[in-house]
Amino acid sequence: MEPDIPQAFIQVAKCFAVDILGGGKILTGLCTSSGQLLEFVDRKVVDSLDLDREADDLMIFTSYNPIQKYYLVRSNQQLLVIKRQKPLSIIKTYENVTRVQIEDRLMLGRPQTVIWMQGDREPIVTDFVGQLHAEVPQPVPQLTSGLSGKLHEMTLRLAKARKLLQEKRSARVRALYQLTPHLGNTNTQPQGDEKVLAWGPPFPLQDQVKQPPLRLSQAWRRVHNGKWVIGVPVFNTSDTSVEDVRLRLQVDSGAGQELRYETTAAGRQWCWPGA
Repeated sequence: MEPDIPQAFIQVAKCFAVDILGGGKILTGLCTSSGQLLEFVDRKVVDSLDLDREADDLMIFTSYNPIQKYYLVRSNQQLLVIKRQKPLSIIKTYENVTRVQIEDRLMLGRPQTVIWMQGDREPIVTDFVGQLHAEVPQPVPQLTSGLSGKLHEMTLRLAKARKLLQEKRSARVRALYQLTPHLGNTNTQPQGDEKVLAWGPPFPLQDQVKQPPLRLSQAWRRVHNGKWVIGVPVFNTSDTSVEDVRLRLQVDSGAGQELRYETTAAGRQWCWPGA
């Protein structure tokens, strides 16, 4: 908004601010190069104040309850707060000011002056009348009830999911564990003979299993048609059926093959993977 003042004052102006008074009258504050604050109402000088310094910026702030206007004069790193009354008077001075802004920072429905000062992490928020507090909006009862219901529903779902997860973990503890070899010492094994190792995927809670659901007995070996026949008795000691058992045959050289017990259309049988 352009200042509504005589042309002669514009030539000596350093900065200015414009506001509207009641009844549509135009209020103009102007800081001159000689260090004065001049107040105009409808192009007439109604008051003045010697600042004894040149101003860099000028703002007009209006506080409410009660309604009062203030001139905010920036000069270097100082902020002068001048109350608009008869006569104009400086009511407060802030030092080391880096930035000044007028906004509704606290969401109160009325403006506040926000002052940033050097070295401070949080700005000063004031209306130059009293202590300001952000009013917490009260939620609508229907909204509160709806959110409470949603929270209760989510809590029940979470509890159900945790219970299901615990049941799955318990089932895995019962079914998946690291099988250990149960091979006795024998003097009939030749050098380089195959050893039968049983294995399964490890599980963090396997130490909670007191008795494994599978038990291996002594392996036996026979020769049939020029080939080794290796027998591994596997006993199911649990109440559940065995669906996935893998045996690995490994020789001293380190090479090994895997044999898997699985259910097919032909029934349950041992088979080579990929066969």
